[in-house]
Amino acid sequence: MARALAYLVMASKVAPIFKGEPLPAKLKKRKSEYVTGLKAADKGNLGPLQNLVLECFQEQIAEISLMPKV
Repeated sequence: MARALAYLVMASKVAPIFKGEPLPAKLKKRKSEYVTGLKAADKGNLGPLQNLVLECFQEQIAEISLMPKV
């Protein structure tokens, strides 16, 4: 619940600048990596989850840069 709430708060603050596929959809496509990251985070190792989320944000930023400028 805390993770979902944290994402909701963050997304509500930056949503206008991030277009394209949202983070939850990207994570769903990489479910096994996400679950592995969550299990590692539960044991105190945030590295795998942090890397996955950063990769997803980088994908999103790359998508934005490819969008036609208005």
